Amino acid sequence: MGEASKQIPQAIKVQNKEVEWQSLIQFRNIVVHEYFGVDLKIMWDIIKNELPPLEAKIKKVLSSLN
Repeated sequence: MGEASKQIPQAIKVQNKEVEWQSLIQFRNIVVHEYFGVDLKIMWDIIKNELPPLEAKIKKVLSSLN
């Protein structure tokens, strides 16, 4: 998601500020570069609690593009 977020045009990011684009990019960088420093409990919390609302926001962005 972080890598894909880098590829999204700035105009779309500006129009959809409810998605924390920069946070997605930063999260990717942490996961990729911290290796053994990633806390699995925090990761699981993010998966369970942050991804479902993010999915809804991304679906909204995608539907606005169609």
